[in-house]
Amino acid sequence: APRLPAANHSGSARMGTKRLPQALIVGVKKGGTRAVLEFIRVHPDVRALGTEPHFFDRNYGRGLDWYRSLMPRTLESQITLEKTPSYFVTQEAPRRIFNMSRDTKLIVVVRNPVTRAISDYTQ
Repeated sequence: APRLPAANHSGSARMGTKRLPQALIVGVKKGGTRAVLEFIRVHPDVRALGTEPHFFDRNYGRGLDWYRSLMPRTLESQITLEKTPSYFVTQEAPRRIFNMSRDTKLIVVVRNPVTRAISDYTQ
């Protein structure tokens, strides 16, 4: 009888692992953070979380394992990215992000305050 191949452990490696993000998009309300995320995530070496986890402001008490579990699977060569604009205005967020990893990159999105206020008011 033919032998069945052993379980392909490299297959799970190809799927990647869930990692804490190496970069975060933060910024002002109505500043274009969603657009920045969509532009960046087109790159094949970037995997982004589609929803805002609000980990560093609202869900910090759930712990890093919970936060990591939300992340997409990435290969070693890929960057994990998440977007939660409100980290920009959360006093504790910078310290918490730094404590997670000193190497985390922040992509900060700002906008002219007058046009931002008009956009917020009209939408």
